[in-house]
Amino acid sequence: MRKFLVVLDDSRECLNAMRFAAMRAANTGDGVEILAVIPRKRLITGFASGT
Repeated sequence: MRKFLVVLDDSRECLNAMRFAAMRAANTGDGVEILAVIPRKRLITGFASGT
């Protein structure tokens, strides 16, 4: 089984890529993997990382 990788961000192109990958995967019986990269300044963990 193939997997389509979609990188998640806040662009309009991302939504189109997700839609295309989902439709393609549904038609071919494949899967979709989503990669979301979170900038460190937006990551709140609740503990000190030491850096």
